[in-house]
Amino acid sequence: MASKKHTIEVSYPQNIENLFQEVIKIAGLPELNNDDKFALELSFFEAVNNALIHGNGKSREKKVRLDFSFDDPIFELTITDQGQGFDATRLPDPTTSDNIIKDSGRGVLLIRHYMDYVCYNEKGNSLTIRKRLE
Repeated sequence: MASKKHTIEVSYPQNIENLFQEVIKIAGLPELNNDDKFALELSFFEAVNNALIHGNGKSREKKVRLDFSFDDPIFELTITDQGQGFDATRLPDPTTSDNIIKDSGRGVLLIRHYMDYVCYNEKGNSLTIRKRLE
């Protein structure tokens, strides 16, 4: 049986920690083990923050749409902003000597590391992530 999809729209500024708690509650996620909670919370924070700040340019008028579902044991989240989009394949490597000391630029790398599935739409303004929960 397919799970119910839920949608929330938010704009800048946003308390992402409270938003994360709201999403996992609405989705009906079970008690998360420490590894899954860390992976989901970090990826959620990075993705939503990127959409609000980089995608929508901190605009209070633009919305970020969160579409999410939990079909045990898979949690899926799609984050879509109203920005111009970008080419995720052209991001600079945050592990090179030029970039390693920068205080930003690691979010997409972290999301790719912790999520089981990561896919941007063609425009680059929508990201879908999935995590199999233990």
